Amino acid sequence: MIEVIDDFLGKSIFVKHGAYGYNDCQLYTIYGHIKPDNHIRPGVRLTLGDVIGTVADAGDTRLAIPPHLHISVAWLRNTIHMRELGWEMMNDPTNVVLIDPLTVIECPFSIVPSL
Repeated sequence: MIEVIDDFLGKSIFVKHGAYGYNDCQLYTIYGHIKPDNHIRPGVRLTLGDVIGTVADAGDTRLAIPPHLHISVAWLRNTIHMRELGWEMMNDPTNVVLIDPLTVIECPFSIVPSL
């Protein structure tokens, strides 16, 4: 299941991974600053290989921020309703346990140093 919210560079997509639960929590991946594909809307169920979107264009924000994607992985309490999801809620350590996404991504990656 997914939820789509507005963020300051585009949208964010919260993907609930129903097959993974732990200690009254559910595993989520969160993609920030993304332009969702047309089929992506709240409540949609994804299957392996689905494209969820593209990196949002930051050009219309009047900020000197290049287009980029944030990927977060977190355990969220089962008591959180999909409509409550958002970046403000992600700062609540009583409901959220963040996971380093580089420890769970199964593909080659590189870390780009800040300029």
